Amino acid sequence: MKLRILLIALISTLTMYGLGFSQWKNTQPYYLSDDSTAIKSAPAGETVTSIELMPDTVPEYLPRSRFEKFNNKKFHFLAVSPDGNYAAFAAGEGDQWMGVLAPKEEYMKFLLYSIKTNFFGAQWTPDSRYLAFAYHTPDRRYVVQIVRPPEKFEQRYQATNAWQTVSDHGEQMKVDGWKVDGADTNYTFVVSDSAGNVIENVALPVFRDTTATRTRPAPKPEKVIKQDQK
Repeated sequence: MKLRILLIALISTLTMYGLGFSQWKNTQPYYLSDDSTAIKSAPAGETVTSIELMPDTVPEYLPRSRFEKFNNKKFHFLAVSPDGNYAAFAAGEGDQWMGVLAPKEEYMKFLLYSIKTNFFGAQWTPDSRYLAFAYHTPDRRYVVQIVRPPEKFEQRYQATNAWQTVSDHGEQMKVDGWKVDGADTNYTFVVSDSAGNVIENVALPVFRDTTATRTRPAPKPEKVIKQDQK
């Protein structure tokens, strides 16, 4: 009961000072609508683009039919760059696609279209120049790609590095994100087995000419059974 009273008081105080929960959600310059069908700008809440508008922006080198079926679907996530100029997104169900939106420069670019693929995360480098994203494929591969998204007058992205593994036994991947150590910038993630035990820690650099760091936990020592204990 006391907790409920405190929560009501907190909400009342926030509302009094114009700090309602809706404004907490809009701390980023762009955010997803409540039904995840549109990307909106803060604080006005204007629609930047929506799922219904996507087929009208399909580039000529991609079959339009691939995107028309995404009407009435939803965005899965939105990753805003640190400088607030770009927003990466994934959308679709079953067959999914990723893109990058540059609202200030008024353009959008598609990055990748994949059949029966699940995109589950994207993150910009601290300087907002490169984007790392991860996805799971129907042939049980976990894939991480790092790209430089296309600029306004470019059609395709520039791939800078990639990593993949096959999940034969229900392996899972958890992304930690970008870590900067001096001149090194690495996208870090952990691969675990189905029980949650860490199989491998990976630090993937922005560029493939730099060696990725891949470490595996030391194996647990086997228990020695003495003859008289059998």
